[in-house]
Amino acid sequence: MLASSEDISRAIGGAVGASVGALSKSPSLGWHNAYVLSSLVVSIGVSQLVDPRKTAWARIPKHIAPPSRVLKVFTELRGRL
Repeated sequence: MLASSEDISRAIGGAVGASVGALSKSPSLGWHNAYVLSSLVVSIGVSQLVDPRKTAWARIPKHIAPPSRVLKVFTELRGRL
């Protein structure tokens, strides 16, 4: 998950929020459990700080959420926008 913002804290929050949102769409997880799981398994990093918009990423391990499932969730969310 990538997120950009003028503020690095907001970029990180956006990336974390996207990972929690993707995990919470699993039938076996609610938002609270997805949040707890994210705190245990999701890696967070910063892609760039040079441009006016800072970019952060959150990486969900493939064994937790296969890429096909994550893409499906975001495709459904994009269709609602």
